[in-house]
Amino acid sequence: MLELLQDKTYIRYWIAVVVSFLGDAITLTSIVYLVGVQSGSVMLISFALLAQLLPSVLLGPLIGPLIDRWNRRTVLVAADIYRLVIVLLMIPFQHSPLALIGLLFLQGIGTGFFDPARIASVPTIAGAERIPQAIAVFQSTAAVIRFSGPVFAGIMLSYVSVSAVFIYDSVSFLISALLLASLKVLNTKAKPRPGSHLLTDMVESMWTLFRHEMLRPLLLLLMPVMAVIGILITNFKELMIHVFRLNSLQYGWAEALFALGLATGALFGPRLLRRYTPAGLMRSSLLVVAFASMAAWILPELKGAVGLLPVFAWSLLLGFGESLLHVPSANLLLQQMPEEFRGRGIALSNSILNGCFAAGFLAGGGASEASGNINFFILAGVILLFLFTFYRTAGAILHSGSTAKG
Repeated sequence: MLELLQDKTYIRYWIAVVVSFLGDAITLTSIVYLVGVQSGSVMLISFALLAQLLPSVLLGPLIGPLIDRWNRRTVLVAADIYRLVIVLLMIPFQHSPLALIGLLFLQGIGTGFFDPARIASVPTIAGAERIPQAIAVFQSTAAVIRFSGPVFAGIMLSYVSVSAVFIYDSVSFLISALLLASLKVLNTKAKPRPGSHLLTDMVESMWTLFRHEMLRPLLLLLMPVMAVIGILITNFKELMIHVFRLNSLQYGWAEALFALGLATGALFGPRLLRRYTPAGLMRSSLLVVAFASMAAWILPELKGAVGLLPVFAWSLLLGFGESLLHVPSANLLLQQMPEEFRGRGIALSNSILNGCFAAGFLAGGGASEASGNINFFILAGVILLFLFTFYRTAGAILHSGSTAKG
């Protein structure tokens, strides 16, 4: 991993994405806060959280063929400039929750183009043999930003104006665009076959994705897994606040330890992949998340007996298990997708998996009120155990091709 960060081309790419990610995290946190304070509506807060995710779900099948047709450096730079403009438009509408949600949705369209192009560019930037290390760097970085972004947003909202927050985000997109524009290695694009059209490319993308001997069982596993992860993430915050009744400082520690678990899993994932197949690592991480979810049942009693230490340890374990799920799955997706199909495949798979995540997000939020957070964590663990059993069959295919290069 350190060798990868010494690569001058990769480090420019990494800094560009980090700056962009941090700006996004600060803006999303700020908008959720503004919408919550100004409207007092839990429903509008949910809409704000979903607004950035939905464009990639709805437009993924269309975005993929476009990315494979266009110059990827141009796509990345244009997406940054587009999001810069949208963020600046948020300044005059900062007192209108509905307008902010609408602009967040428009920003999500730019992210819908940026993320698949970014992921599809990893083999070009890092090299196919360093895909696991590149994934680990981004996942650990994303985990740190996931924690630090809201912290920076809170500080900025306390000491500077809301307009300054949006200006910072716009500057972050400008820096990202300039760095990505300097990467000549990305100045390439796939050449569509003569006579091919967007509609036929979209249909062919879905057909190729689901007939692939490795990608099909992988997606069949990841679709319900992502829905369950959406449920867990939705209920994690609710569990900490209303069931365990943590104060603001204790809640901050729980979130920090969850993020630390994500970062730790991302850091150790590539090392574990040297010893175990992606299929074996995914099976193990499914068990970790399943048992961690069901362990929520005894946490209230442990908390009453020995204090918050079990709650904090559980937060760390849950984040670690979730991160380990993403390392082998992302590795397999990138390695198995042919170069000429990579943009379409990543965008379409992101669309499918983000849709499952959003469904879990909504289901978890609504059902927890009816059945209680603890019961929902137990149910999530049972579902993951069932998926583990399913994976022992479907995973045989993945195991047989886990070292193949796409």
